[in-house]
Amino acid sequence: MADAMGPAAVVRAIIEAREAGDLDACLGLVAADSLNQGHPATHHDWRRQWELMHAGCPDLRVTTEHSVENGEWVANRYTIRGTHTGDFFGLPPTGRHFELNGADLVRVRNGRLVEHWVFADPLPDPLDKPLPDPLDDPLSDALDEPLDKPSASGPAAQRR
Repeated sequence: MADAMGPAAVVRAIIEAREAGDLDACLGLVAADSLNQGHPATHHDWRRQWELMHAGCPDLRVTTEHSVENGEWVANRYTIRGTHTGDFFGLPPTGRHFELNGADLVRVRNGRLVEHWVFADPLPDPLDKPLPDPLDDPLSDALDEPLDKPSASGPAAQRR
């Protein structure tokens, strides 16, 4: 029952329901007169936000790394993973998998979210090129060789 749930349990339940696509269950855990980032947010606003998140990243997953509860408040640190396959709050799809860090502060009263503040890394810039895989670098093979191994092109080979 929502009334018996503390702030951390409410946040976990919202995340689980959102990832399962059950937005009605999410909304059942949000007060009708809540704040999101300091702005009044209706159930319609929350639903629209979650729908936009799903449209841009259908496989979005949130892992809570740490959670600290104090009275009505809970602070959470997250790892957020997904693939950017659709418009994501105005960012065109890149098709790239991403992993971001984020944190939020949530206030819960009577088992319902009443205030939410979120801070997260930005999505990677679509113009950024992925970092090269060091395993594909031919120089990395040389780094794996022992330092005392004679080189086929070093000074000893040149004296032969």
